Amino acid sequence: MDEFIDELLQQKKRNMTIQEFEQYRDILYEVSGKAEEIGFTIGFKYGVKIIMESLENMKTIENT
Repeated sequence: MDEFIDELLQQKKRNMTIQEFEQYRDILYEVSGKAEEIGFTIGFKYGVKIIMESLENMKTIENT
């Protein structure tokens, strides 16, 4: 992700003042960090769901 952001920044850097560049950079990294956090949360919830389904299936198999 950092490489992608760096590439975007290099393209935009030519057309911005230093202050605009720094604001743009900060926003990109904030969005990137939030996206990673949300992705982790979604993945974690999905993993827990799979584990719960597996445990239910194990109980069903044991009871047959």
